[in-house]
Amino acid sequence: MSRLSLVARVALLATVVVGLALASAMYAAWRTTDRQLTADLDADLTTQLREWNRLVATFAPADGSGLAATARAWVTEQQDHPSTQVQVVAIAATGQLVGNAAWDLLAPQPDRSTLLGRPDAGPRDGRLRDGAAYRALTERVTGPGGAIIGTVSIADSADAVARARRQLARQVLLAGAVVMAG
Repeated sequence: MSRLSLVARVALLATVVVGLALASAMYAAWRTTDRQLTADLDADLTTQLREWNRLVATFAPADGSGLAATARAWVTEQQDHPSTQVQVVAIAATGQLVGNAAWDLLAPQPDRSTLLGRPDAGPRDGRLRDGAAYRALTERVTGPGGAIIGTVSIADSADAVARARRQLARQVLLAGAVVMAG
């Protein structure tokens, strides 16, 4: 095997350096895009939680039946929301779940309760057995004196974010391959 000439070694080194720089830039773009898509989804969940809190302040539920009535009012108010966002309130005293149409559509999914999650843990990712990805936010609902009367959970499909992640990862790999082949 012959040794590479100085020109060939410099060209090879330049290719490796350019490839590494491009890979680093593409990874940074992927991470930035991923964070932005997730932040947008979290912002929407937080907005819906503020709407819920506004309604709770208006209705001031004191017990499970009051919370159920508030939940039904919220679901009715949100029914024209164009999103497929899942909105569900769990009544602590009875275990009753009051949810919107998107929640009802998930009824055949035996694991839909995974969307309920731990209260006050912040937004989290979840996946149902059918592969559907969700980002969910759950918060405690308290009555007079701070007693916990239930939880509210809001979840939105994270499939668009997952698709964007996969597409961007493919583009990063393709660009890296093109640079290394060049």
